[in-house]
Amino acid sequence: VLIERFDDIEPHLQFCLEHADVVVPHLNEIVEYLDDILFFAKERELWLRLEPQLPQLVKRLPLLGPHLPSLRRHSELVTPFLPVLAPHCDRLVNFQPISQHADVLVHYLGWALRVPGVHRLLHLPGAGRALAWLAPRLPSRSGSGSKRRRKQPVAVEETTEVLHIQHNLSEKGEVGEVEDLPDLGSLQVQEKS
Repeated sequence: VLIERFDDIEPHLQFCLEHADVVVPHLNEIVEYLDDILFFAKERELWLRLEPQLPQLVKRLPLLGPHLPSLRRHSELVTPFLPVLAPHCDRLVNFQPISQHADVLVHYLGWALRVPGVHRLLHLPGAGRALAWLAPRLPSRSGSGSKRRRKQPVAVEETTEVLHIQHNLSEKGEVGEVEDLPDLGSLQVQEKS
């Protein structure tokens, strides 16, 4: 596999040779996740910023590897934050929902990673568990294309109001089709207390 991919790997040979003590024991994981690693390596500026942390990340590749496909899927949003998040990987690696919903987490909480020093809150006990709990529960960001999001509960009064609007518009003949209105079959109803 390595010989077949030599053209892709060649730009990184210098790093591999300098850190052979780290790379050689993890060669199986590197080969397994090679496509994902090379995807992030194409971002030259990112790779240079991550370079001081790469030996530690390679050592953690057995744990980080399963997260790479999810992070790759959200790379457009996540890539700028990888240098800030890399030192915290030990605290976050056990929580798959964080990488699976990284787009939503960055959308809602990315501002905090831009504030100097705030990223240190990830060292608080339970921070990874809290993010893993929160990530799938946050509403999908508009246009994210995220397929698996929890449907937000709708109050009975709101559902009734939509039904009345649909009924009144269809009776008056003002709407040819009701496609523009919400699909009530997909809504979860929650009674207000």
